[in-house]
Amino acid sequence: MTPAGEAIMNKVAEIDESMLLQMTAGIDKQDLAKFAAVADAMTDNLTN
Repeated sequence: MTPAGEAIMNKVAEIDESMLLQMTAGIDKQDLAKFAAVADAMTDNLTN
């Protein structure tokens, strides 16, 4: 990867982490785990 590409990927990773923290702020870890399980099941329904 070029230095410019690496810089872009680093910035995208920073934005991704920031958005995840913002989206999940104040939400119980058990609720997030249940959401992930339901979302995975819904994805499975679309791919099977």
